[in-house]
Amino acid sequence: MLVEDDKDDQFFFKTAVDEIHPEIVVHVVESGHAAILEMLDTPPDIIISDYNMPVMNAHELWLEVSRTKPDIPFITMSANANLKVADNFRPTYLFEKPDSYDGLKALLGRLILGDLAESSYPHLVLRFR
Repeated sequence: MLVEDDKDDQFFFKTAVDEIHPEIVVHVVESGHAAILEMLDTPPDIIISDYNMPVMNAHELWLEVSRTKPDIPFITMSANANLKVADNFRPTYLFEKPDSYDGLKALLGRLILGDLAESSYPHLVLRFR
């Protein structure tokens, strides 16, 4: 599940995943509240959320997910990710959003392949699990 309110980012994300692994279906919701409602009916395999969202940011969404569905990996991306964002917030990964489509595609490829060694990926800010 992708939680992203920006239509352009949704398009780039879905296009990149389709190019990397066409069999993966990306379900998009535009808010944390929508993610919670969807999660009750059909828990996703993974949640990838933009940090800065209106009404409910990724930290607030993570609090709810970690309380109700703690086994779902939760990945957060932010244009200005830093350690301060991570205070009292422990998603599976916290990434700085890549500033290009190729960078996003590389990040998603590494997520899908499980190849995220901290020392070799410049956009990884924190890994908690």
